[in-house]
Amino acid sequence: MKKYISFIIAFALLICTVAVSVSSAEGNEYWPTNENVRIIGRYSVSGDAVNVGYGLTELNFNVKAESVTCSISTEQEAPAAPYFAVYVNGKLTKKFKVNKGEAEYTLASGLSSNKTTNIRLVKTNERWMIAKIGKITVAGGEIAAPSKAKGKLIEVIGDSISAAYGILATDTETEDDVTTDATYGYAKILADKMGADVNLVAQSGKGIYCNQKGEVGQTIPALYDKNLDGTSYTYAAEPDVIIVNLGTNDVYGMGVNKEITKDNITAAAKEFIAKLREVHQSSYIVWTYGLMNSDMTSVIEEAVSSFSEDGRISFIPLPAQSEFSDGEGKSSHPDITANKATADYLFEKLINNGIIGSGMPGYLETSADAAWDYDSSKMLGDANNDYDIDICDLVRMNEHSENSDIKIDDGNADYNGDGEIDSDDIALLRKQLLG
Repeated sequence: MKKYISFIIAFALLICTVAVSVSSAEGNEYWPTNENVRIIGRYSVSGDAVNVGYGLTELNFNVKAESVTCSISTEQEAPAAPYFAVYVNGKLTKKFKVNKGEAEYTLASGLSSNKTTNIRLVKTNERWMIAKIGKITVAGGEIAAPSKAKGKLIEVIGDSISAAYGILATDTETEDDVTTDATYGYAKILADKMGADVNLVAQSGKGIYCNQKGEVGQTIPALYDKNLDGTSYTYAAEPDVIIVNLGTNDVYGMGVNKEITKDNITAAAKEFIAKLREVHQSSYIVWTYGLMNSDMTSVIEEAVSSFSEDGRISFIPLPAQSEFSDGEGKSSHPDITANKATADYLFEKLINNGIIGSGMPGYLETSADAAWDYDSSKMLGDANNDYDIDICDLVRMNEHSENSDIKIDDGNADYNGDGEIDSDDIALLRKQLLG
């Protein structure tokens, strides 16, 4: 009987969820322009909409309204899909998948039109899972003036490590698009510690001279001056600090393609540094490398040292990730603990090397001295820890109530925060799902 009731609840909730995903709330409609929205990271314009791909690309805007929805589309074929995280007044409230086609997605509801609410829509996974963001519909109110940019900007250029590939994985079976989440990666943590916005230019498998399969030219430098559609990128902002974290995949590529030499990679590294200096004449350029392998350390040191007269180009080698964490993400990638430690390590080195400090505009002076706690922003209701709140969580909590051996995320399942997982928490989750 219990299974039958669970099925009825699941079916009813499924119908409710589908209805919400395809219907548009009535209200004032806005296109994501610079007048209405502050866009952080790389994007390209498609008519009145914007295309986003790289992780951490963010639409940041304010509303005085009761609810907010957004039209988002993708041509990405299943099972891979773009994922977005939503923050309301700085708190992670949901993470959702964008299915192929176009649909209306609820970003926030239950708001007050008498108060200004900040909404952040953040792309979490890989560059190649592109989504188009269209109209923002605000019900019961209007969009308010967007927040001002932070005092400074860092740009992080890298491969899967910087893209936070597999950072949320606890096994090897979960899909990459779910477990790759740059909002938990070292690039975002470092930017937060510096009080900076971040522009992430990272894609898995790419290197300096080749990719991990040994294919020459399949590199981040080849993508750097291109938009998602292949057109030329316009450098609109001058980063205060550019972090380059490349070299890991060149090691793997050399193992596959025996014709590739370290001299090839050194020359490519020099060329890329020269390119960065050409387009960013006042930025500090910091190349960092390590964590998953260290075979390219001498190559990068040689490339960086050839620019010694510049005075604003340096190299910070990283320890092996095993020095930062006992665990791993997917495919031996750094987990959350290692990413946090990497951010802490780089932050300290940047201060000690005089690259950031009180003389840098916008620098949060207290960050260097005060304890900095990483807020993982748990998702209340996400009992199965798949970074989504749905009927599966309700089923898992019901199962756990009958058999405590069934695993759940205690922090997420303790909906009312009383330290116990019980029928009260199940009732609260059911109420949220039913709206």
